[in-house]
Amino acid sequence: MDRRQRDEIRVFAPEQLRDMAGGDEELMRELVDLYTGHAEIEWPMLVGAVREEEWEQVRQLAHALKGSSMTIGAETAARHLQLIEESARGRTSDGLREAVESAQGAYVSACRKMRQMLAAA
Repeated sequence: MDRRQRDEIRVFAPEQLRDMAGGDEELMRELVDLYTGHAEIEWPMLVGAVREEEWEQVRQLAHALKGSSMTIGAETAARHLQLIEESARGRTSDGLREAVESAQGAYVSACRKMRQMLAAA
């Protein structure tokens, strides 16, 4: 990934959420709540699957989290989750725990930015 591509990946892309909700603030709140609700269940499952090296479960969970992250605009988390998904396909644990930590940190940052945006609306 070159520098320009890295610079284009953001922790949170608010226009994606706004576009998806058609600018409806209540719908944006519901979408954020749905995203965080699912993630609160799926993150611990992903961490456990990584610990147990359950590669297919890691791949499936990373794929699901990546998709919802991309949809809502959590670009950095989605990028890290893509790397986790690729590692699971290759059945390699090299750097995987660190990638999960990075993805979780990006997820937390994105959620904070989403809440800030909604609070300012």
